Parts: sequence; structure tokens; C-alpha cells
Amino acid sequence: MKTATTALDRSSSNTSMETARHSSNVPKNRITGNGGEVAPVSPTVIYLPFPPSNNNLFANGKSGGRFPSERYRSWKRVADTEFLVQKRNIAKQKGPVNIWIYLEDRDNRIKDADNFSKAAIDYCVAQKIIRGDDKRTVRSVHLIWSPETEGCMVSIWPAPISAEG
Repeated sequence: MKTATTALDRSSSNTSMETARHSSNVPKNRITGNGGEVAPVSPTVIYLPFPPSNNNLFANGKSGGRFPSERYRSWKRVADTEFLVQKRNIAKQKGPVNIWIYLEDRDNRIKDADNFSKAAIDYCVAQKIIRGDDKRTVRSVHLIWSPETEGCMVSIWPAPISAEG
């Protein structure tokens, strides 16, 4: 027997771009708290230019050591400009998070998605959108090639807190 769904059911289950594109992998838009109450949760979303590859973030110094490459510094300047426009609408996440990074996919070049996550996540830490990038804060990272995305879209969801705390 099929279960009927109402228009309200369909619209509430498709409230975000992630739900529309990745229904089986998307975080739940509700988190159960103490006493079983259910609180609605929404993501923090920021738009950034397409990030440089991890391979191009740092350059070697003449006397040893590494420093941010010109390409990385240039990307940060453009990201700062784009962030200023969005800043007032961006909520800072205080606890553990799950991160979805949508990367522009408009050409046929072969690229590894995991080479583009570091700059975006580090930028979120630098702007204090998340408190760090270690496992206490970032519980999962999902990388998605998206022909609908220009540059990079970072969607940060509060992670459910485990029973162990």
C-alpha cells in the first residue's frame, strides 16, 4: 500500500538545494534535542570563488619553509571581497558541523574534488564561521561537482550531537 504525501510534505522535504540534489546524502533539517523536542535547523551558506588546488596553496621559500603562494593570496583577496557582501547574512556555527562544498563543474578537465576543499574550509575558519577544521568541529565533508554552481558554494550544517557527548 502506498502512503500518500501532501504538497506540504513534499515542500518541507525539499527546502534546500542539497535536498533537491542529494536526497539520500543530505543532513536532516531537524535535530532532536533533550526531552525529544525537535528544532528546525538551517545551514550557513557562503559563496566563494573557485578555490585553488591544494597543490597550489603554498610555495617553498628560498631558505626553507613554506608560505602562501601568490595564487592563494589572490584567491583570498577575491574571497574577502565576495564575503563582505554576504557577511551580515552569515550565521556563525558554534558546535560540530557537517560541510557540503559544491564546486563549479563547467568543463571537461579531469580534477580531483578533494584537492579543492582545504582553501574553502580554511577560509571558513579564518572568518570565524566555524571554530576549527579538526574532527571536534568538522564531523564530515561532502564534495559535489555541480554545473549549477558558480565558483564554490559552502553549506555548513550543525552536526547532530551524539549520545556520548
